[in-house]
Amino acid sequence: MPYPSTILIAVVTDLTCDDKIIRNKQISLTHCDKGAYVMNMANNLNEMIKQSGMSKKVVADEKGQTPETLSRHIHSKISMTLQDVDEYAKILNCKPYEIAYTSAPLPIIGAWKNCPRTGNPKCVVRFSVYPEFFKKGVCVHGNYSDTYAAVIWDLDQNYRGRFFHMNHAVILVDISAIEKCEIDRRSLMCLSYAMTKNGCLIAGVLWPQPHNDKFTMTNMIGVEDQKKQTRTDLDLLWASPIMETKFHRAGDLMNMVDFESPMVAKHHQKILMKQTAARVKEYGDIYSIEPAGKTGDEHQCHESKECDYCEPDAPAPKIVRIKDDATGEVYDVKN
Repeated sequence: MPYPSTILIAVVTDLTCDDKIIRNKQISLTHCDKGAYVMNMANNLNEMIKQSGMSKKVVADEKGQTPETLSRHIHSKISMTLQDVDEYAKILNCKPYEIAYTSAPLPIIGAWKNCPRTGNPKCVVRFSVYPEFFKKGVCVHGNYSDTYAAVIWDLDQNYRGRFFHMNHAVILVDISAIEKCEIDRRSLMCLSYAMTKNGCLIAGVLWPQPHNDKFTMTNMIGVEDQKKQTRTDLDLLWASPIMETKFHRAGDLMNMVDFESPMVAKHHQKILMKQTAARVKEYGDIYSIEPAGKTGDEHQCHESKECDYCEPDAPAPKIVRIKDDATGEVYDVKN
């Protein structure tokens, strides 16, 4: 096999003020003759072999390679292709992302989409309307706390508004404040995501108001109208700081997988808010869009077993009208 040529090296620095830890993560992508992009970076292969109870020799034999090659894969001395990861996953009876990434997936708590009526961006959290993000996580390389979550940008390719440069970005947010419904002090005077008490997820620079217990947000993300980019007297449920932004996610660096975070599952009612008239009004006013979903919609938390959004493969129920001959009353029944 010819010597692979390095095509990209990206260095990401992550500084957290509380623990004074600076982490530098170097990512090296290489290209082989087969056309498959591969990664030279830390992986979780050794840990998954331990959990399987198999010996490394048996794993190498099952894979059809030498123990030396397996050792080089474990220690990232040589690159693993996506095919290698899939084959190891089948041998070890685990998911491919459990081998390729050292941290668990980050649960998706929000997604930026375009309003189908106005074209403006909107930050959606009610995944009953957007089931492609329900119980999904994003795999990213690095070591992250289980309180981290992701907000992804998934805008239309034809969108050319003020935030088109954010498309395909992944925003990492520390949502530990959600548990106690509090304002994380690290979010003050910093770029942050916040949930209003009406259930709108907003982002921008957060400022406490000195004369009351409400907040002002400036430089609001996703708001096309510059006159609306500052909003005062916000009544917030929680606020969390943006910890890191990863631009232009690619299949080799970040993958969206099926994943349900225990923390999000426990506190989902603080993220996936019920659709109300107040929420519709506030949401439309902030983003200049027409919110999707009917007022009073009860299945936004995905607790209903009959929710068609939660079960996208299930056929839509048919409504059958039945007349009671004895009383003359007419009933609509799901068939």
